[in-house]
Amino acid sequence: MTVRAWSAARLPALFSLVISAVAALPGWVAADGGDHKIGAQAGDHTVEVYGTENLPGSTDSFAPTGSTVARVAPLLARHMRAEICGVYSAGEGRYWPCGPDVVLDHTDVCGDAPALRPWWESTRVTASDDWQPWVLVENVTCAGGPDPTPEQVVTAFQTLPITPSVLTVQPDRGWVLVNKETIAFTDPAPQMLGATVLGVPVTFQVTASQFTWDYGEKVFTTTSPGHPYPHQDVSYPYTHLGTGKVALTTTWQATYTVGDDPTVRPVPGTATTTSTSAPFEIREASAHLTRGSCTDHPHDPGCEG
Repeated sequence: MTVRAWSAARLPALFSLVISAVAALPGWVAADGGDHKIGAQAGDHTVEVYGTENLPGSTDSFAPTGSTVARVAPLLARHMRAEICGVYSAGEGRYWPCGPDVVLDHTDVCGDAPALRPWWESTRVTASDDWQPWVLVENVTCAGGPDPTPEQVVTAFQTLPITPSVLTVQPDRGWVLVNKETIAFTDPAPQMLGATVLGVPVTFQVTASQFTWDYGEKVFTTTSPGHPYPHQDVSYPYTHLGTGKVALTTTWQATYTVGDDPTVRPVPGTATTTSTSAPFEIREASAHLTRGSCTDHPHDPGCEG
């Protein structure tokens, strides 16, 4: 099965290989890393990248057991920079972008400053829909000019490679007891990430604001990241025997600064990542007669494990 999630630890080398290749030779380029595949298609002004990971034996929409991954949303918006040819379609109500080989002189707008070509966007509602026609988002801008709009910042925020929360389950021994607390917690440390929006550097501070814990039998949301035993505040006592696992969906909020301006601004909206524990057995406690302590007789019934 091919899924839309991958481990960041194994793809950077393939990603660098593909980007280097498309920079040198526009067209489709792909790299095969066994279970990991990544490819890209480049024109003169755009690069579209895809990535997949084949997970043997997995039927879930995320990586195998014991993994921590970010769910990768389908690409619903694509962008490019291209000149406006000046051809306006009244019926369509939009300009048509020029071919990629057209470069106009924008010294009348930017003087000696570098000019950024008009910014175009094409969208679709779902991954199975056709792409809509290119629409002009912003005309010529100058590097170092006006700040990015909030909408442009939100678009950049939604594509940030936020590292998913590291999920820990206690007791961490491969099995838990039915009707006893199974504890879960994570590290809520904020993340600093950067992006370039319309040629302007933007720095994001991403902070976890909400945690949704899915124990299979019960789902609940907290503002606490949980804590380890004996100070636990996120737990659930399983009521059925069998196999369980815990999934954590973390909701992230962010603030950002633009360029050298120290003003901190909030980012509208949120992003989410999902982490999943390894599966564990849910057992029933049982009593056994022993010859003494399990320390002295570790292989007696009830002492093993």
